[in-house]
Amino acid sequence: MSTSGSRDAEQSDFKKDMFEILDTMTGEMRARFENQKPELLACSTLMPTGKHLMEYEVMAPLAARYEILGINCDMLKGQVTVVKAMLTKEASLKSLKDPEDVLDHLLPLKAAFTDLVLFKQLVLTMPVSSAKLSDRFQL
Repeated sequence: MSTSGSRDAEQSDFKKDMFEILDTMTGEMRARFENQKPELLACSTLMPTGKHLMEYEVMAPLAARYEILGINCDMLKGQVTVVKAMLTKEASLKSLKDPEDVLDHLLPLKAAFTDLVLFKQLVLTMPVSSAKLSDRFQL
């Protein structure tokens, strides 16, 4: 086999290996997130411009799932009610652009909103993707 033929074979093997890895990763993402729509929707409760900002009913499935981290769902419900009223009355809501801004806004008040801050930190560290991935790749 010529040098160029062996290089082509190596490239073909490399592509095959990469697509196998991508297929495995796609399967893993599906297994983790396909049936998790309520939990993923909870991530939208952090978006200052979103329609679910500080809605406990949307947060509840994810919060309940991660109570092991110390999130008290009953306390969270009360904290969400207070923070939602606080944010809607403050002019600073307009300055909040993304979920990190919401967390930064709450951190000075962490002693009063411990469960909500913990929930926000959880959501900000979850690897979330809303893109649909194909389970088949073609060469």
